[in-house]
Amino acid sequence: MRHFREIITAAALCWTISVVQARLVEAQTTTSEAKQALMAELTSKLDTKSAKVGDVVIAKTVAELKMKDGSTIPKGSKLEGKVTQVESKAAGDGNASVAILFNQLEIKGGQQKPIHGVLVAIAPRPTLSDQAVSSGNLPLASTRNVGEMAAATGGGPTAPGGERQAEIMPPGSTVKGVHLDTNLATDGATALHANNKDIHLESGMKIEVGLM
Repeated sequence: MRHFREIITAAALCWTISVVQARLVEAQTTTSEAKQALMAELTSKLDTKSAKVGDVVIAKTVAELKMKDGSTIPKGSKLEGKVTQVESKAAGDGNASVAILFNQLEIKGGQQKPIHGVLVAIAPRPTLSDQAVSSGNLPLASTRNVGEMAAATGGGPTAPGGERQAEIMPPGSTVKGVHLDTNLATDGATALHANNKDIHLESGMKIEVGLM
C-alpha cells in the first residue's frame, strides 16, 4: 500500500511539473511571433483607476490589410478585445498594469471571426501640431513580420506619384511612462505597465495589433 501511494505521489509530482513547464513556455511567447499586423486606432477609452477584468476594448482598422491566405481585411473593420488583468496605481502600491487580448474581428460589412490579437505597438493620440505636419493620410497596413518596424500615421517621404508615405513607429510603447511587455501573459494577452501613475488609454490612440 505504501509503495502504491509513492507511485501515485510521484505521478502527481510529474504532472505538476509538466503543467508548470507548459505554462512557462506559454508565458515566454513573444509578440514578435505574430504573423501579420493590423494598424488601428482605439475608439474606446480605458483607465486603470476604474477598469475591470472583462471590460471591452474597441479599435478600428485605419488601412486595408491583405492576408497571406489571399483574403482582405478592409479599412474600417472593428477589432474587439477585453481586459484580462488590471491593477490600479492604488492597488499596485504605486504601479499600474493592464493586460489586453483582442479576440474578435468584425469585417466591414458584417462578417465576424475569432482572432488572437496582441498589442505590438501603441502611440499617443496625435496632437494638433502632429496633424499640421502630417499629410492627413492614415497609416499603410503592415504586411511584414511584426518584429520589424511598423508604419504609423504622419508625414513621411514622398513616394513616386506624389503620395505621402507613412513615418516609422517603433514596436513597443511611445506613450510617456507606459511600458509594453513583449512577453505575452499566460492567457496570451499583452500587458502594459506604468510606475507611479495610472494608465489612461484615450480614444484616437494609434495601435498595432499582431495576429498570432
